[in-house]
Amino acid sequence: NPLYSHGAQLNTLNRNNNGGTSHTYLKYQKLYQFIFNEGQKMEHISFQKEFFITELSDIPTQKSFHDLKLNEIRKGAVQKRIDFFRQPFFDHFSVIIIAAGHYPKLYDFDMESIFNVEYKLDESFELGKGNWCNIHYESGKKKILIHTRQLSTNVFDKLLRKMAELIRPFI
Repeated sequence: NPLYSHGAQLNTLNRNNNGGTSHTYLKYQKLYQFIFNEGQKMEHISFQKEFFITELSDIPTQKSFHDLKLNEIRKGAVQKRIDFFRQPFFDHFSVIIIAAGHYPKLYDFDMESIFNVEYKLDESFELGKGNWCNIHYESGKKKILIHTRQLSTNVFDKLLRKMAELIRPFI
């Protein structure tokens, strides 16, 4: 099933082909568990049953961030995705998470105009060591957009729990 392609993956870090998954998928799974399963760990990866995930850019950053040519290509890729995210398909999502760190600022990705939301400074927060969320709402609070760091290594459970608290009323 392409909508749930990793259902057989174990809810553990992949080491030596043990059937596990990546740091990022483990964080999405933990968020899923905080939202839908009271934080109880599940045996297999299951977040894809409820989450739709796509990327702002398919060019990896870790080794290419300082490559000027790749940065220009990356900026073009992010800009092309603006039209994609403006499609009516995304209007049906009551929860949007942009787990892309500073990509929106670096690559002129205006989340407010693209998703028709407004930034709420008084509800945004930082929990320390790069664990932060900027909160946006559609007028009437029918939709929440949470902008945060990439969900990979060094993400606090406290951040994921807080995100789950914010998300629950919208599902």
